[in-house]
Amino acid sequence: MNRSTFDTLTAARELQAAGMQDDQAEAVVTAIGHAHSDQVTAGDLAGTAADFRADLAGTAAGLRADLAATAAVLRTDLAATAADLRTDLADMAADFRADLAGLETRIARAMLVQSGVTIAATVGLLSMVITLAGGA
Repeated sequence: MNRSTFDTLTAARELQAAGMQDDQAEAVVTAIGHAHSDQVTAGDLAGTAADFRADLAGTAAGLRADLAATAAVLRTDLAATAADLRTDLADMAADFRADLAGLETRIARAMLVQSGVTIAATVGLLSMVITLAGGA
């Protein structure tokens, strides 16, 4: 739609012909002319819409770039955290193995002591049996 023109001279003459005083007719026509000049046309809306679309596209591109940068930082942080967790897990496994080896050594010593006690008790019992059998 094109902006329509308002013929102020014709409008003022029509008002004067209808009985309105000249200065009043001119004031009314001037007011109508100002109001008419503030009308928005389809061209105005199309231009504003195009500007809005361009601004929106720029904002979207900026948001995509920000999102990509944030994702890259998160990936880096996640990789570092995973590496730290692997290191911690390896340290814990080494500690567990060392504790287990110490426990195995203690169990072996205890079993050795128990075996010695059992052997000593068996020898003592056999000595008693032999002594009792020989003395009979």
